[in-house]
Amino acid sequence: MTTTKSIDDLISAIALATDAAQDAEDYDQPGRASKIRVQIRAMETELASLRAAELAPAPVEAQPVAPVTRPVTVAIDTACKHAGAPLIWGVAEGDHAAGAAIEDAVQWLAGGDTVRQSHRRDAMALDVVTITWPADEANPDGQNARAIALAQAALAV
Repeated sequence: MTTTKSIDDLISAIALATDAAQDAEDYDQPGRASKIRVQIRAMETELASLRAAELAPAPVEAQPVAPVTRPVTVAIDTACKHAGAPLIWGVAEGDHAAGAAIEDAVQWLAGGDTVRQSHRRDAMALDVVTITWPADEANPDGQNARAIALAQAALAV
């Protein structure tokens, strides 16, 4: 995905999140609104990083180094609203990928059906956190116990 496309997607996700936060406030759900605002701030930070990266000059001489681990951003249901246990609903590569993880969660929550606003609201209510994942392993699936434990530990900090 190009940086411009990532920026556009993130701007769209921020707009949706802002609408969801406003809805939560309108329906007197301050806890939910506060949680969504935290996710909005994370996405705004990610957006600033993407914009800075877009403006930064390309490195003159990059030395290829095989990483041992890599950052993976996950959207996890720690409140167990969608299953009887915490599950990861969205996964995205990188440590500034909150918007992409939420969009992935939207698709999973929709379950192959047409995406509705309720799917987006449910995805925005998930906790989003970056975990360190082995570079040689595929992205974790929603029931990966190690990834869930890493996400819960990162959220507890």
